[in-house]
Amino acid sequence: SYDELETSQVVASPLNPRKTDLQDTGRSVGLGIDGKVTDRLTVGGDFEWTRVEAEYDDDPASDLPLPDIESTATKVGLFAEYAVQKNADVRLDVLYQRWKTDDWTWQFADGSPFIYGEASDGTRVTQDPKQTATFVGVSYRYRF
Repeated sequence: SYDELETSQVVASPLNPRKTDLQDTGRSVGLGIDGKVTDRLTVGGDFEWTRVEAEYDDDPASDLPLPDIESTATKVGLFAEYAVQKNADVRLDVLYQRWKTDDWTWQFADGSPFIYGEASDGTRVTQDPKQTATFVGVSYRYRF
């Protein structure tokens, strides 16, 4: 799949007024396969890869140009489903996802984490630029 988003933003700051155009482009590809190993056992898997690029076209008069952002996500899923009887199955799913980004928008210009001001509770907002997740699930399905 392919998606594209374009937007303009005007920041009316007395210290650094600017107009920025953003083009956000996403590309994804996936592949899935499954098949019967025996009359009772079906196995399969899926692979998905996504890349999103956010490109800023800053006002040339701006002192600090905004860097582009790139994020990628890769997901692999495997499953096995066994027919216990004609109307009941047990299924095992294993999913793994890796996400990576260089998104700077949750930081101050010097790279330090964003902190809510004195008027609030001082919450610090951080983001790990590389994250992984693993899921293992077992389900039982009974049809009547």
